[in-house]
Amino acid sequence: TKRAFLNGKMDLTEAEAVIDLIDAQSAAAAKNAAAQLDGGLRRRLEPVQEALIDITSRFYAVVDYPDEDIEDIQPQQIRSSLQIAADTLSALLDTAQRGRVLKNGVRTAIVGLPNAGKSSLLNALAGYDRAIVTDIPGTTRDTVEETVTCGGTLLRLIDTAGIHDTADAVEQLGVERSRKAAETADLVIAVVDGSQTPPTVDEDILALATKAPHWILAVSKDDLNPAVKTAVWQLPKGLREPDALVSFNSVAPGGLDLLVDAVQSCFPAGTPADAGSLLTNARQESAVRRSLEAVRRALAALDSGLTPDAVLTDAEEALEAIGELTGRTAKEEIVGAVFSRFCVGK
Repeated sequence: TKRAFLNGKMDLTEAEAVIDLIDAQSAAAAKNAAAQLDGGLRRRLEPVQEALIDITSRFYAVVDYPDEDIEDIQPQQIRSSLQIAADTLSALLDTAQRGRVLKNGVRTAIVGLPNAGKSSLLNALAGYDRAIVTDIPGTTRDTVEETVTCGGTLLRLIDTAGIHDTADAVEQLGVERSRKAAETADLVIAVVDGSQTPPTVDEDILALATKAPHWILAVSKDDLNPAVKTAVWQLPKGLREPDALVSFNSVAPGGLDLLVDAVQSCFPAGTPADAGSLLTNARQESAVRRSLEAVRRALAALDSGLTPDAVLTDAEEALEAIGELTGRTAKEEIVGAVFSRFCVGK
């Protein structure tokens, strides 16, 4: 792959797609990597690159050959090209979070009171008995992690110890780890025991869940108490509404369907047209961000009536960032860092 890149057979985004395809842990991630390997990201950037090259080359032509009959670029024409470039780069930058989710999965913490059904949920999603489940509260004393595919979304599940006040030193450590897992999660599933009447809702746990970018209130064991499926819930005042409120059970066929749908609504896969054009790593995101910032500075300079060389400087900087992304102008250490992720095994 490195030889292909150095010989101009593929750009750097296509080379990165090879390792993404090897490392893919879901069908969606593999599909995106295959499309990027086919030049999906490069094709989306080509109009931006061509517009910036056209602007800079015509500026230089006018300056270097003043005696030639070269038509000046009109400010409105420049502005239109820069605005199209900015819109394209901005839309591309918006795909970074979805690309990270697709590639790395969603860090998901399952929290709740002891014996709420957290470990049963983990086992049901994993498809085997990953965590010990008993009727004794406090069975889980440490975090238990497992990677599962929930619908089309890759979840890095963390089953946590039941959050409650305890004098047991070991349980206290488990509860503290549970809190830290929830605080660093992209998604928190707050599990409430639906078999109780009324279900016990811990305000402290809900407050912890609302700090996550996404959170779902999931009422467990609805096979034991069907009334929770239609129950009306009133959250404590001041708490952010959940992304979804669903009931589930870990034993009946289809018992997790509503929860799976809720997860997918939090992390939509996007349209088929997006395949291959998602930014999937920090290097790509940084290059697009720097290019977008430079294009916006060029637009501001143009609107402020600054001299053409000020616009030219920013346009060239935007072009340089895109060149880093595709590998056209990437420094040797950047190229080395990309290919250091490849390993030739025996």
